[in-house]
Amino acid sequence: SNREHVPYPMTGRFVLFALSTFLVRVQWLQVLGEPAGRAGNPIGESLREMVQWCESGKSENNFFVGDVLIDIPKTADEEVAGCLLDKVEAVLFDSLLQTDPDNVLNGLGSCCTKTPGSCIEDTEEAYDFIVKVRSKKASPNQVTAPVAAVLLFAAEKRLNFDKSRIAKGTRGGGG
Repeated sequence: SNREHVPYPMTGRFVLFALSTFLVRVQWLQVLGEPAGRAGNPIGESLREMVQWCESGKSENNFFVGDVLIDIPKTADEEVAGCLLDKVEAVLFDSLLQTDPDNVLNGLGSCCTKTPGSCIEDTEEAYDFIVKVRSKKASPNQVTAPVAAVLLFAAEKRLNFDKSRIAKGTRGGGG
């Protein structure tokens, strides 16, 4: 077969489901208070460094489970999945790669504080793409889809993808 190797072993159905359910949301999430990631927050050159800084307090740890899961996460992996899905929303719907890539980098570092080893391994490629945007070596439009794909795959892995866990009426839910 002449098919190109797909770097992320996501099924076409999952990708279609994930993207379509994110597009269903009619109402935007309104968050009161300060935006995540304070101004002047130090940003690590690597995800491993960013996670260390979030854990040590050098950078703000703004871990947020998000509003995508129906019920309260039962495990650290499920918490991380919710946090990663929140970053997908930020990238796809809030255009944070265009307006505030540092916020996404800090948020991704924060997401990985619960299960650093596996989270870093599964998401460092997305972090590296965003660092390229920050350093003007890539445009936000060039990396939005790959960043979302990496983060969706990492979240799917942590949920053993059960689409019934995604809340209807959210950017992540179908319905």
